[in-house]
Formats: sequence, structure tokens, C-alpha cells
Amino acid sequence: KIMSEISENSSSINNDNIGRDVTTTTQDEASSNTNFTLLYEKLCDAIILADRKTQEAIACYCLFGKALSRRRNEIASERQVDPESNTVGRILNEEVKAQLPADTSDSLLRKRIEKAKKLYKLFDSIYNVSFDYSIDVNLPLAELRDDEKSSILTHVTQLCEPRLVKFL
Repeated sequence: KIMSEISENSSSINNDNIGRDVTTTTQDEASSNTNFTLLYEKLCDAIILADRKTQEAIACYCLFGKALSRRRNEIASERQVDPESNTVGRILNEEVKAQLPADTSDSLLRKRIEKAKKLYKLFDSIYNVSFDYSIDVNLPLAELRDDEKSSILTHVTQLCEPRLVKFL
């Protein structure tokens, strides 16, 4: 449900909701000292739009990752093999590739699949619930219990530690 809420909120965002066209600025607006307010408001509106589009992209990646995970498990169950086996991965990649436009490069597809899997794994482990459940994404961290904060920190740390070791 969280993914549908994010999608609904972000898909309803457009320039009409903001009330100003954030993509155009006249030469007079850009050069006039009296229009700093208008320019600043346009900047703020553009930032809001960008943030919402980023949230929408993350939601799409998570839904894609969830679908990949489910299909991987289905294939593994049908073939009675380990879900992480190369055979399952190959079959899944072929199925996904077959449904995409022919000009989609293997490199781009691989990168997007990896990103989708990572984001789904991250959000699934942080919230430790399926995305079918409602989660209040507006809940301030200050309102979380100490054990909830600790749990989130532990999950994020576990996901990030392998990368930190490589950096060090």
C-alpha cells in the first residue's frame, strides 16, 4: 500500500498544482532586482517537483524489484532449484528482456535490475514488512521508539558495511 500511496501522491504532481510555470523565466524576470521573490518561488517549486519525481522513481524501482523477486521465486519453485542460481537468473533476465523494447541495451537493463533489487531489499528490510501494508512515511524520526530507530540503523548498517570495507 505504501508504494501505491507514493505513486498516487507523486503522479498527481504537475505544474498546474504549483500555480507557476517553473520551466520558463523571462529575460525581464531574470534581470530585474524586484523579481527575486518570483524567481525564488520558482526555484522552490522546481525543487519540490524534482523531489516528487525522485520519490516516484524510487517507488517504481521498488515495485520492479518486488516483481523481480516474486518471479525469481516462482521460477525457482517451478524448476525446484535455488532462487539464487544462475539458471533462474538467466531465465528471469530473458523474460524481462523479451517484454522490453528491442533497443534496450543489456547494460542499461542490468543496471536498472540491480538498482531495483537493491532498493526493494533496502526498503523491505528497513520496514520489515511487505509493501502491501500501510506505513506512515510522514512519521518524524523523533516519534519512533528507540528500538525502532535501532532496528532501522542496524539494517542500514548491515547493507552498507560491505561497501565501506571496499572503500577502506
